[in-house]
Amino acid sequence: IQFLSREANPPRHGTLLHELTHHFTSSHPDLRSRWWLTEAFACYFETAFRDQDGQFLLPPLHVENFRSSRRKLRQLGRERFKQLVDEVIHSSWLEFYRNDGEAPLRYAISWSILWALQQQMSGSVEQRLMQVADLDDDEISSRIEDVVRSLEPSLSSLLRGHIIQPPFRRWSVEQWLGSDRIDGQVILEAIEKELPTVGGTTWGWPCVARTIFRWGSGLDRSDRLQWQRKIEQQLREGSLEARLAICGVLPDYRRSGSLIAVLVELLEEEEGELRAVAAMALSRASNHPTIVNPSFWIHAPASERNREVEEWKQWLDSP
Repeated sequence: IQFLSREANPPRHGTLLHELTHHFTSSHPDLRSRWWLTEAFACYFETAFRDQDGQFLLPPLHVENFRSSRRKLRQLGRERFKQLVDEVIHSSWLEFYRNDGEAPLRYAISWSILWALQQQMSGSVEQRLMQVADLDDDEISSRIEDVVRSLEPSLSSLLRGHIIQPPFRRWSVEQWLGSDRIDGQVILEAIEKELPTVGGTTWGWPCVARTIFRWGSGLDRSDRLQWQRKIEQQLREGSLEARLAICGVLPDYRRSGSLIAVLVELLEEEEGELRAVAAMALSRASNHPTIVNPSFWIHAPASERNREVEEWKQWLDSP
């Protein structure tokens, strides 16, 4: 599928893939009249993306739907949640699609049913999904306890299992970095394995920066400083793409202030786009006022840019 993004959370593609899946399932009589199942399939395929080799991949988990379902399970308790799942399975069209503000939850629960039960099947992903579809709704209801059990592990524990699988290593890193709790050491080990692969440096070094410059990374000071030095080296010597990407993800000064000196160096680079993103990164990394207009750093005469750089250098040298 040529239009698929290489990103693990491709913008706008989710809706397109969701609706395309509906187009294909509409010709399948066992799917189109079971509202929970047709939405479960659409949710399952909406997260698909292309890996660095251009291969079509279905992630092992729909993170947002997992979170939503797990949150509702913890809120309601096992018995009330099981009742809700059963209601979703047996909903009529009007019940499933009613405008009560809970439709996204019904979508999430539908995905959770399909995701949990396909894990009990054998064969390829497609074969496992169709084996679930071959079960009637009463058989599905008899397995609700399996759905509940599948939602009990934490997201971190699931990602810890998927991150060791090469096809889903990058996906797992990106999903984990979007979570509240991470294991920085495990993430960095995974990134390190990806750095030598196709596109690994452009993808990996920004992920390193996102890992080490965040609160609660789980890293000790020694490891964090070691990786920080590697980030500084990349900003000075890495590819243009990697340097641009690193600058684009650096957080506020409370976490990335240690990079101010090397970012000031980038203001003198020949590539105007790099100067511009470095200035934006400086505006976040320091509370010292600076010009952030990209047009200035890309098009202004060198004499004007140099005045701003000299002001930065004086500020760095001041006690």
